[in-house]
Amino acid sequence: MSNIISLHGYESYGSELVINGKFESDLRNWTGSNWIWSPLNGGAVHVSSTTGLTQSTAVVVAENMYELKFSVSHMNFGSVVASVGGASLSCNTNLNTSLLFKASSSSALAFIPSTDFDGIIDGVSLKRIIGGVFLIDGTVFFNGPASFQLPDGSSSTSLVPIEDTFVDADLTAAILSYTHNLGQKYVNVLIFDDADKLVLPDEIIPQDVNTVNVDLTSLTVTGTWTIRVSR
Repeated sequence: MSNIISLHGYESYGSELVINGKFESDLRNWTGSNWIWSPLNGGAVHVSSTTGLTQSTAVVVAENMYELKFSVSHMNFGSVVASVGGASLSCNTNLNTSLLFKASSSSALAFIPSTDFDGIIDGVSLKRIIGGVFLIDGTVFFNGPASFQLPDGSSSTSLVPIEDTFVDADLTAAILSYTHNLGQKYVNVLIFDDADKLVLPDEIIPQDVNTVNVDLTSLTVTGTWTIRVSR
């Protein structure tokens, strides 16, 4: 299971993807033999076997962030695994819990029990997270339309530096004119030579909010060099 930390609060949730997640009167919209509705407590009660309780319409889209919430109660034995979109969470105790995950597939929501699981599943909710920035196993993941306040007062929808390569033929009179499309006039520019060494250009001249000129007059560009632009 991935280690996920929210770095920037997400803006909102999408609509509820689960139908009848509270099991108020029956198990409609859910499939799975050996699961019954509890008239005393509500919820879905597991009777026997390892057949999953599934809602085929509760599907997710790969590369999007979601939050799954549910509760397990009245369990004395066994365990149950909640699975959706390539993510899973195993539960072997009574609890109210949530799973924050980035979907890696479009697999539908399912609760897979051990044969002896005797608990009740209830309060199931699955929603897409809109916006936000997350640290997933050490890698920053930008999730959708959120924007971020920068020190200069402007906002950004991208935290990822832009990296590109160039050769001598890309220069005009020793000037590299580079379009970064960051929407900000003053950006950070780094130049690396074909040995991956950082070099200092003669001048870095912003042209507009999407273009910068890099003067390399005193340098000889041999092989393939790299330009890295960030806010």
